[in-house]
Amino acid sequence: MTDLTNALKALRPFAVYGAEFSNIDNTYANVLWAPDLPEGFVPPTQEEVEAELARLANPVPPSATRGQLIRVLHHIGKLTEVRDAVAQADVLTQELWLSPTFRRDDPLLRAVAATVGLTDQIDDLFRLSATM
Repeated sequence: MTDLTNALKALRPFAVYGAEFSNIDNTYANVLWAPDLPEGFVPPTQEEVEAELARLANPVPPSATRGQLIRVLHHIGKLTEVRDAVAQADVLTQELWLSPTFRRDDPLLRAVAATVGLTDQIDDLFRLSATM
């Protein structure tokens, strides 16, 4: 399956390649949508497709090591703020902060990120952590 097909399937999960859409040259301009699509169906825009292709090309790692996250937080100037937030948190949070790895969907990580204003940047932080 091509990247374009994967992007279209991610943007319109019910659309089946070959049944609801087809493509002859892996360009969005030549995607053909079936004439009998559900009422109200709106094909994704070029901008949506480009954003999804970029997301697929740069996936978010499901986890990062504590060391990677510390490096990222230091790099963006948030390490002290995160350490202060953890120090003021409950004992369980303080202990879990010492974990060797963190999953991107970890509730502790999300709570600390929210406390320091990084909720919307979690995916970017995990992508950056993979480079450190």
